[in-house]
Amino acid sequence: RVVVVSGGDDHALSTICLTFDAANALAAACVEVVVLDDAAPVRGVGLSTDGRAVFSAAGDGRVTAWRLAPDAELFAEGREAWVRGTAARSRTLARIATVDVALGDVRGLDVRRDDQEDVVLVYGDDGVA
Repeated sequence: RVVVVSGGDDHALSTICLTFDAANALAAACVEVVVLDDAAPVRGVGLSTDGRAVFSAAGDGRVTAWRLAPDAELFAEGREAWVRGTAARSRTLARIATVDVALGDVRGLDVRRDDQEDVVLVYGDDGVA
């Protein structure tokens, strides 16, 4: 499975999920644009090291952890899906938690493995949190 998540000035996360068969041919594709209820643009997106969670950082300092849906849920309606969702009703992402960081204008984030857990580094005009 290949997962691509992006965000930007449109206040949305776009999720593209692809699965391949044994011959490496495209077996299924799911694309969803998840409109967020935040007023700020998305400045950073990262994937957990195990591929089960997505982290997003908005320009206003909100950092959100999302659970990425398993393949069975992503492709429940067949081989292809092109949908639009909201943070409350997304097919691909389920909000786990949101925290506010005090960094001025957030510029991005990075996900790193530290011992037994993922660490999300958020950076902005005032440093790193």
